[in-house]
This record gives sequence, structure tokens and C-alpha cells, in this order.
Amino acid sequence: MEQITSLTQQLSEHDDSPALFLKRADLFRRHAQFDAALADIATAERLQTNTAGLNLDRARVLCDARRAAESYEEIQPFLQTNPNHGEALIIRARCHALLGHAEASVVDYNNGIPRCLAPGPDLFLERARQQALLGKFDDAAHGLDEAITNSPTFSALQLAAVDYDRKRGAFDSALKRVAVFVNQYPVKEPWLTLRAEVLEQAGRAKEATETFQQVIAGIEKYPAIRRGLDLTRQLEQRAREGIARVQINARTVSKS
Repeated sequence: MEQITSLTQQLSEHDDSPALFLKRADLFRRHAQFDAALADIATAERLQTNTAGLNLDRARVLCDARRAAESYEEIQPFLQTNPNHGEALIIRARCHALLGHAEASVVDYNNGIPRCLAPGPDLFLERARQQALLGKFDDAAHGLDEAITNSPTFSALQLAAVDYDRKRGAFDSALKRVAVFVNQYPVKEPWLTLRAEVLEQAGRAKEATETFQQVIAGIEKYPAIRRGLDLTRQLEQRAREGIARVQINARTVSKS
């Protein structure tokens, strides 16, 4: 907010500067003050003759405000003259996603991500969600691998990839991803629980039970304060419920 205040003071002395209005508009957008941002863009438009790039500025604000239809109307003319603009393609992809057009959204993400100088993990996650909506779990997992390869520390990407691997039945791939977490973090039990659940889903009952038991044994070694935490109790309950599920499923299979 200090930056907004500073720019407002500058504008009191230079109220004919479209660049300052656009700079403040972007700050308003980042603070989710979308109407104020749009008002500053409108002022900048009145002050300058070259307004070609303002469609992008408006579309960015409207997309962040989740006003997808309006954002789409703004970004379309910009893309007609700048068809390979990475950010504009991402904005349109997000508009399509908000409007429920998953297939068109994936196309724009596929075209936009390679054209962004440093695409963040959020873009790969957004694309994966749209691919998953289309039932394309293979594409979702492989697309996340593209980002993980470039920066393997993106835990959110790895976790999402585990989820999509499980949905597509690629359990060995999911287990390899979980192994990264087990090896990476000093507190193993949360990740071992996830490993046990993947093993259970894969029908590897013996290994699942052993891993759930490993979780409980690890928790029993925690200091008393940590054992008393709600999260620890929930984790232990999750492991015990996992053992119970595996046993019930085993009895069901033996009777059939």
C-alpha cells in the first residue's frame, strides 16, 4: 500500500502521466482493488494516443477479478495483432477455464507456456487441472513432469502428479514420486502414509500394511509434545484406518 500512496502523491503533481496511472493500476490489481485498477487504465487511455496495449492491461485485471467473459473480449483483439504473446495466451487460457471451456483452455496453455520467459509452477498446475477435467490424466502427469524436470523442488507439482498418477493407475510412477518426499524430508511419517495408501490402491496389501505399521511405529517414537498435536493424532488415525481397510478388503477377497 505504501507504493500506491507514493504513486498517488506523484500523480498529484503529474496527473498527465499515463505511465504513472498504469503503474498504479497494476498495484491496485495486485491488491485486488480491481475497480480502482480499471479506473486508472481508463484514465491512461484518455491521456495517450497509442492505446494498443491497454487491452492486455484491462484483460489482466478482469481475469484476476474472475470476470472471464469481459476479459476474453479484451484479450481477443490484442491476440489478433500479437498471436504469439505468452502472457496474453495464458490470460485467454484462464478465461476459457473460468468459462468451462477446458479443451480450448488446454490449447492456449500449450501455446502460451513455452512462450513465457520463466513459467511458474502455477501455470503447469492450472493446465493439469484442465487436462484432468477432460480425463487426460496421462497428459496432466507428463505436463507436470516438464516443470518438475526443470525444478524438482516444486513439491506442489510433485503432489499433483502423484494424484494424477493414481487416477490413471500408474502406481509405480506415483510410488517413485512419493519416494522423493520420503528421502527429502526428515519427518517421514506423512509421506510414508501416502506411500501406504498408494500401495493399498495398487492392491499390494502386504506392503501397504507394513508401511502403515511403520508409520505408527514412527509416531510412537515422537516426543510427547509432538504426539499430542492434532495433526499427529490425525495422521495416526489415518494409518490405523488404512490397516483396517486393508484387512477388511483381504477378508472380502478370501470369501469371494
